[in-house]
Amino acid sequence: MSTKVPRTRRAVVTGASGFIGSRLVHALRRDGWTVLTVSLATAGTASQLSRRLAQFGPGVVFHLGGPTGDDADVVPAVLETTERLLAAVARLTVRPRLVIMSSSAVYGDRGPRVAITEDMPSRPHSYYAVSKILLEALAGRAAIAHALDVVVARPFNVFGPGQPSHRVPAAFAAKLAAVAEGHATRLNVRNLDAYRDFVDVRDVVSALRVLAERGRSGTVYNISSGRAVRLRSALTTLVRRAGLRPEVIEHPDGEVRGQVGHAGRLRALGWRPVVSLRQSLDDLYAEHLPQ
Repeated sequence: MSTKVPRTRRAVVTGASGFIGSRLVHALRRDGWTVLTVSLATAGTASQLSRRLAQFGPGVVFHLGGPTGDDADVVPAVLETTERLLAAVARLTVRPRLVIMSSSAVYGDRGPRVAITEDMPSRPHSYYAVSKILLEALAGRAAIAHALDVVVARPFNVFGPGQPSHRVPAAFAAKLAAVAEGHATRLNVRNLDAYRDFVDVRDVVSALRVLAERGRSGTVYNISSGRAVRLRSALTTLVRRAGLRPEVIEHPDGEVRGQVGHAGRLRALGWRPVVSLRQSLDDLYAEHLPQ
């Protein structure tokens, strides 16, 4: 069913200190929302968290928080924090919409010529992907058992200003900035023949807000540009932006070689990505230059 939400312009955001969460909080507050940020690591028991939520009275809860990493320990950690949040929401008399952040990692490698839809089966290649599949399953169970209003988002490769510098293409921008400042002369990179469906963090934030307001309850939505970009092309764009000619040393590895998403469901709600790849890369590079 489609639910008219949020009932109030009051939002809870978990993972508010993260790359996407911090941008979401800023955008909501800029537009007049009252936002409560919650760290599930310190939120206490489900009962304690539920009382805190009841006092605040949210119209929507954005669940972006949780452990990250790619070892086996991430799976039970994600399950525990998610189950605690779901139990807390289920205890509320007036229940908010839940927008649950999953990941395109659940699909695995499909290659750049296959547009991935939400109906395609999961093919996880990592413990992180497994944790997201189980997160979705927990949310689905809670939706049935407690009549919760749940929408699931599966963003593809989120990037842009504020992206952690160990992630591509922020890593490229940081290394190029080091060359520009005279701290390095070469770039050591991994597999440049891999493809990614890059979507700017600002477009992801707008997508999450659309899902909060117009998403269909019980539905999964891809957040993607629908364009497969070779990492070599992204690096070339950054090199040209920097006006440099560094030596590039490539170290191919076994990383996922290709993903491109199909965001037809989300587009049907009126969402479109508006930040171009070039603009995102320009902003990312500028962020790494000395101010």
